[in-house]
Amino acid sequence: MSDKNVNKVKKILAIAMVFLSVTLLTSCWDKQELDQMAFVLSMGIDRSPAGLLDLTARIAVPEAIVGAGQIGGGAGPTAPGQITKVLTVTARTLPEGVALLEATVERRISFMQCRIVVIDEKLVEEGLHRTIDFFNRHREFRRSLIFFMAKGSPAREIFQHAVPVLEENIARYVEDIVDIQRQFGFSPFVRLHDLNNTMEMYHFDGLIPIMAINEEVAEEKEGEDVKPRPTEEYWQDDEPAHEELKTIPGKLHRSGGNPVSYVGAGVLVGGKLVGFMNADEVRITELLRGRYKTGIWSIPLAQEEMNYASVILDHQRPPLIAVDTSTEPIRITVTIRMKGKLMEVQGQDIGTPEAFRLVEKKIAEALNKKALDVIARMQSIPADPFHFIRPLRWRTLTTKEYVAIPWHEWFQNAEVVVDFQPEVEFFGFQVNPSRPNLKVEEKVLEEPTEEELPGEEEWE
Repeated sequence: MSDKNVNKVKKILAIAMVFLSVTLLTSCWDKQELDQMAFVLSMGIDRSPAGLLDLTARIAVPEAIVGAGQIGGGAGPTAPGQITKVLTVTARTLPEGVALLEATVERRISFMQCRIVVIDEKLVEEGLHRTIDFFNRHREFRRSLIFFMAKGSPAREIFQHAVPVLEENIARYVEDIVDIQRQFGFSPFVRLHDLNNTMEMYHFDGLIPIMAINEEVAEEKEGEDVKPRPTEEYWQDDEPAHEELKTIPGKLHRSGGNPVSYVGAGVLVGGKLVGFMNADEVRITELLRGRYKTGIWSIPLAQEEMNYASVILDHQRPPLIAVDTSTEPIRITVTIRMKGKLMEVQGQDIGTPEAFRLVEKKIAEALNKKALDVIARMQSIPADPFHFIRPLRWRTLTTKEYVAIPWHEWFQNAEVVVDFQPEVEFFGFQVNPSRPNLKVEEKVLEEPTEEELPGEEEWE
């Protein structure tokens, strides 16, 4: 065959392959337009009185969200109830509930924008393994999906009471909650990935953040608005002197704002709820786990005089954890170094290095006591959300050897030593706190007699 004929055959084959490849190309036969989808922003799951599941979904209304974001409309803030709709269906399983939601809404349900799931306290007591399997398998849920537990009320009521203080966009409101969690640590930041790890990894217990309705603020809610009650009524419920009540979920003494609080955590062993932590205990736990970032702490200096030192404590380096299994009981030593800035000192001079170091020592003692108190309470369960077993993971040669460790038994009877080492520096330019001139104050307060009052001539 001549070269001319060979080139002609090659051209024919190339053209044929081009046409063949067109027939093999796939098309968007299953495409879904955005205006045909209903985006679920958050979900709630409750155990109904009949033993079924109540599935609650907050669905975005795109047109209302766009209208709320326009500037200069003059219509005022858009209420959350106008830019999202809350729907609840009852089913036997979560997939069945999703199918019933599809039959309720005019559009196809999509979970691609879902960021938060709130689970009822009863379901967490039964065990999260009965609930999160659906989220692990569904292709539209990511491992970064964030979980909360509803305490004291069903998750459905959390959705009904939530009123953002500043954000009109519910999606942004969810993002803000997560940012506050990760920054200040009043509740732990827990994703679907974290829940799976705490259930599947041996000897690791976990936490789940809490959402709770504050009854004081809920009574102030009228429709979509919250109207703070008068000061006299607010003072009637005043119990700030009891430190243990300050940061309990749903018991924060406050008025106005969002009736829903995001402080505290539930303690999980094997994915089941076994106890609770308040916000201060969660921050201590985050310190012990090495996940703490920053926060403001008020430390008592002289309890009988109600004098406090307030300090910003920042994360400096991961905690040093040592586990000595050669003793009976085992000994756990935790050393934590932190950087701090002094914000306020009440009624105590700190002008000398000795006085300043005394304040630093008081801060260390207070943190040590808080840590030992929460550790002792977890030992009584027993539960180890601090993950003190981490050093033993690297000292065991095989998984079988690691699994065989009776860790909860060891931890329950362990001797724990915690050593906080804060390095505190001044904040601002003032060294000692301001003090009144007592002599001048006494002289000013003395009421003059008539003889001491100047006459008219003296005034002139």
